[in-house]
Order: sequence, then C-alpha cells, then structure tokens
Amino acid sequence: MSGSNPKAAAAASAAGPGGLVAGKEEKKKAGGGVLNRLKARRQAPHHAADDGVGAAVTEQELLALDTIRPEHVLRLSRVTENYLCKPEDNIYSIDFTRFKIRDLETGTVLFEIAKPCVSGGG
Repeated sequence: MSGSNPKAAAAASAAGPGGLVAGKEEKKKAGGGVLNRLKARRQAPHHAADDGVGAAVTEQELLALDTIRPEHVLRLSRVTENYLCKPEDNIYSIDFTRFKIRDLETGTVLFEIAKPCVSGGG
C-alpha cells in the first residue's frame, strides 16, 4: 500500500535509534498522573509565616498557632483528635450537615457522616 498514514508518519518521525518511540516516556514524565495533579492542586502558595515549605504539621502545632489557615490544615498528615477551633470562631455561621469522601475514579462513597437532626426543643 502506498497511501500515506498520518499516525505511522508521526510514529516514524518520533522513533529514536532502533525504532523505539522516544517521545512517550518524556510525555509520561512531564504530564504526571492523576495523583500528581491532585497533589499540585492541594499545594498552597508559600507564606512567610509558614514554618517550612510543605512540612507536615501535627494537631498540637496547629493548636499553638494564633490563626489556623487552610494551607496549615492541608499539611496535616493524619486526622485530628479534636476540633481545631471553638464553635464560636465560626464567624460565617457555616453549618456542616453532611460530609462525604468519594473515590474519584469510581464515585464510590468511602466515608459519610451526617449531623443528627435536632428537634425544635430549644
């Protein structure tokens, strides 16, 4: 067959010595996977008040701070035992009634917690 095949031509031009495609590995390294992209989203910009660049913090270290920012909480390496602030510190009156953690690939609910309904007694 003497017809031109654009895919074959592109593969031939990307082939290195021995006919191996060199561009695939470089593309794979440069792009990163889903986990790398999610990790990059979580990384907050550096602030002068931070103790280190992305270093993990403990619950006790956060409780010792005057102000706890979201980027501090994202550096926690495990679940906290207690609340990081007092209920009266909720200046925006956000009422979390339900919380779910889902698997991003399958959509399966891994963890769900709901605030119990409070009857109008007081």
